[in-house]
Amino acid sequence: MKTHNALLGGELSCHFFFYDRYFGYDDGIYAILRLFELLTNTGKSLDQLLAVFPHKYSSLEYRIPCPDEKNGLLSIVLQKFFLYVPVHKFLHWMAYE
Repeated sequence: MKTHNALLGGELSCHFFFYDRYFGYDDGIYAILRLFELLTNTGKSLDQLLAVFPHKYSSLEYRIPCPDEKNGLLSIVLQKFFLYVPVHKFLHWMAYE
């Protein structure tokens, strides 16, 4: 956020950080109150406000148990797999799982 002088930062985990009106906040209650303020001040619905953003897709987080001694081998296998299967096709397949 500092590098780009951004007022808002976020993660896929839905953790948001606001850099305004003070040193900065990363609080859920603050986030929802600011959203209510935005809805009230603009008179727009949440759907209308979100319409300006492109739709993004993300996958679930898969945690596959793997013994420490096999981590290196798993890394090599996955690297080779994604050389032949583009990530966007893999995520498309996962969406219909």
